[in-house]
Amino acid sequence: MTPSSLPSYGVSGDPSPIQREHSWVIWENGEISGTIFLGVVPETRAAELACLLAPHAWGRGIALEAARAVVQHAFAQLPVDTIWASAHPGNVRSLRTMQKLGMVQVGIEPVRYELSRDAWARARDAWE
Repeated sequence: MTPSSLPSYGVSGDPSPIQREHSWVIWENGEISGTIFLGVVPETRAAELACLLAPHAWGRGIALEAARAVVQHAFAQLPVDTIWASAHPGNVRSLRTMQKLGMVQVGIEPVRYELSRDAWARARDAWE
């Protein structure tokens, strides 16, 4: 998955010149495996990242691959300086995905992680 292959679908009627909502469907072998969402808040230059996977896709690195592509897209193409994500404390796979993205924990319940543009620049070298 590459950022250029990620189509973006916004909300109609949004008066902002910056598209606030971006979402993608995650396909695998002709079957939907999940969705990934990026909600941009132009006023704060921040975005929320959320990924929902079907049970058959859990534990196979699909969320991490999709999240890396969306984070790459966000920092390369959008006016975003920080990306954040949250998960229930018991959702160990989601927490681990956020850590593998290079995010740092900033909240407790729900567990919240953030990734700055600078931290992403350092972390992306390890992705390759």
